[in-house]
Amino acid sequence: MKNKTETIVYDFVVIGAGMGGLTTAALLCTKGHEVLLIDSHYYTGGCASYFKRKEGFYDVGATTLSGLKSGRPFNLVMNKTKLKLSTKRQKKGIIVHHPQFNFIFHGELEKFKREFVQKLNINIDDFIDEIYELEEKLWDLLGDGYTFPKPNLSLFAKGPKLFKYRKYFYRNFFDCLPKIVQRDKRAIEII
Repeated sequence: MKNKTETIVYDFVVIGAGMGGLTTAALLCTKGHEVLLIDSHYYTGGCASYFKRKEGFYDVGATTLSGLKSGRPFNLVMNKTKLKLSTKRQKKGIIVHHPQFNFIFHGELEKFKREFVQKLNINIDDFIDEIYELEEKLWDLLGDGYTFPKPNLSLFAKGPKLFKYRKYFYRNFFDCLPKIVQRDKRAIEII
């Protein structure tokens, strides 16, 4: 008796089962497409994963799940895929264990700003407020399908209020930091 082989036809083949591949495959499935997801590893997650050595487990990727606010990436994907996740906002986000102290990246803005003053004796409230304000404006624009970080004239035409933040465009993160932070070795180690 001959073995019959069945041919399976897929609309799309997604290579890589990291966060991007998983998201792409899920979104294609919501549109009714047949999708084959291929990865070279035996676990999905890509860089949002871990590995084990004899000493223990090591995180190699994302340490927090963000973007759950309305109009943000994970929120949009969850809405499109009709995925229901049980989430809980953490009071303490990322904790950095510095040799001199623990620094907490709090989820609450005011506590985050106080952490800089208490642990580093640096007040950068105005800078933090400006960055958060810029973030909100950019996500509002991105919700309308604009691209970032590649600013162009159409971005400024659609969002003239962004023009006041032009000093942050085309610069690396370090150069955007206030000079007082750039000069503080502990602050740089934490960030």
